[in-house]
Amino acid sequence: MIPRFLLTLLVLLPLLLGTAHAAPVDACTTTPAVLQTYRAHATPNEIPFVRIQERVVEIGCAHLSSFDDPAWFPRTLPVFIGKFLAQGSGWPAVASGCAAPLTGPLTCGELMVREHLYADLVAALRVAGCGTEADWARMGGYVQTAIAQEGPLWAWGASIVMPMRRLEVRLRCVRGDW
Repeated sequence: MIPRFLLTLLVLLPLLLGTAHAAPVDACTTTPAVLQTYRAHATPNEIPFVRIQERVVEIGCAHLSSFDDPAWFPRTLPVFIGKFLAQGSGWPAVASGCAAPLTGPLTCGELMVREHLYADLVAALRVAGCGTEADWARMGGYVQTAIAQEGPLWAWGASIVMPMRRLEVRLRCVRGDW
C-alpha cells in the first residue's frame, strides 16, 4: 500500500503543476482523475464519500452551461477537493474517527461531510467567491442527487442535514464571516 503522504503528493501534483502554467487548470478534467486515484487507496469507510465527491464533480461539470457564472464551480474545485486530498487541517482526526472500531461508512461520511463543508468549502469560497444564489441552489440540488445515488439512508440524511449545513456556509460567505 502507498503511504498516505505519498499518495497525496501524487494526487495533488497535477493540480499544483497545472496552476503554474499560463493557461488555467481545467478542474473539470483533472479533479475526477485525482479523486479516482484517491478512491483506489481509500479505506472502505471513506469510499462512499469519495464516490459522492466524484458524482458531484461529474454532475456540476456536466451542467456548467446552466450556471449564472459557469466559471464559479470549476474555480472552487482545486481548493475544495484539494484540501480533502491533501488531508491536512482537521482531516487526520477525521481519518482516525473513520478508522475507529465501531465506525461504519455512514458515521465516517458524517465526519467527512462536516470537515468538508465547514473547512474545505469555506476555504474554497474565500478563493472562488460565494456564487449567485441560483448557482448555490443549483449545486445544492446536484449534491442531493449525488448523495441519493449512494442509497436511501444517505438520501434521507442529505435531505435533512445538508440544506442546513450548506445554508450556514452560504450565510458565512455572504456576510464575509470567515
